[in-house]
Amino acid sequence: MASTYTLNNGIELIATGEQSGTWGQTTNTNLSLIDTALDGQVSITLSSAGSSGSPNSLPVSDGSASNGRNRLIVFADGGDLSATAYVQLTPNDAEKIVYIRNSLSGSRSILVFQGTYNASNDYEIPAGTTAVVFFNGGGSGAVAANVFNNAYFDSLRLGAVSVTAILDEDNMSSNSATSLATQQSIKAYVDTTVTAQDLDFAGGSGSGSVDLDSQNFTIAGTSNEIETSASGQTLTVGLPNAVTIATLTLTNDLAVANGGTGSSNASDARTALGVAIGSDVQAYDADTLKADTADTLTAPFRGTITTDNDLSFDQNVTNNFQCTPSGAGALTFTNHTAGQSGFILLINSGGHAISAHANTKINATDLTAISVAGTYTLSYFDNGTNAYVSVSRSFG
Repeated sequence: MASTYTLNNGIELIATGEQSGTWGQTTNTNLSLIDTALDGQVSITLSSAGSSGSPNSLPVSDGSASNGRNRLIVFADGGDLSATAYVQLTPNDAEKIVYIRNSLSGSRSILVFQGTYNASNDYEIPAGTTAVVFFNGGGSGAVAANVFNNAYFDSLRLGAVSVTAILDEDNMSSNSATSLATQQSIKAYVDTTVTAQDLDFAGGSGSGSVDLDSQNFTIAGTSNEIETSASGQTLTVGLPNAVTIATLTLTNDLAVANGGTGSSNASDARTALGVAIGSDVQAYDADTLKADTADTLTAPFRGTITTDNDLSFDQNVTNNFQCTPSGAGALTFTNHTAGQSGFILLINSGGHAISAHANTKINATDLTAISVAGTYTLSYFDNGTNAYVSVSRSFG
């Protein structure tokens, strides 16, 4: 009678009275296969992704070593397979529980199945994860699934905390330190909490509120007074270039550059104010005479002497003159200025005849006197039309 094989791991069952003399060899092979099924590990390098109709094979062979018999199977590749990998466990009637590690590159998943491929009967193992997969041996309709689907645990130890339950509790009322919350309950709690919150605010006059769930809090500016701008996480509040102020009351002095004229420098500011130096106002001079102080007159204020030998004296030039005539002439004053007075030092060394212009008022005797050779001082006072002249005696 021929040997038979176990359904799930292909262990050879020797028929009664068979394999005399080789029974021990077969038994050792069986023990080796059992050892592999219990704790064996194998790494399989896939050369292609395969497909649902032509998958990579993971066989459990009767009575001989095969990859599908190992307890832990690691799938790797020599480079990105560029697609999801398909792996089929055979035969389709073997019941198996194996650990499968997906070490494929390119974040490629592995779809494992057993019978004829059906998307509802396969199991997907994401890249970088390990799954405990059972194959139910259901023939062409065999199912591959995760052992821990719908698994029940009394508690799950994560670090220092033992999690005993996952609650679907929208109001989080139990406040448990050992329970996790479902995504739905967390969303419901946050939505309810945020919707119930608002921001209350008050100004110098009036107040308001903002629903934090559905409204924006706006900080608005006022035209020509305050401007605001927002970008990213920054809100900027400032003054526009042109500011309008209806009424401004100050308790202290307000320093305004350049007199608040809008000028960028002091010279332009003075011009804008009508106090330009040299045209509107006189430049400051420490030597300027003051009406309410006793000033010491320096040389420029004492009256200079202008030499003018033609006997015609321009009152716009100065008020004091020295004249040495070279011939006869008329004593004349030009640019008569009311109130101007002064002196003339007349050196008539040649005894030249001197007459008087019509606007020069002088005694005839004095004219005769100064026509004689000698040195004289003449004093004059002008009323704006005529110059009135008096003469000293000759100084020799």
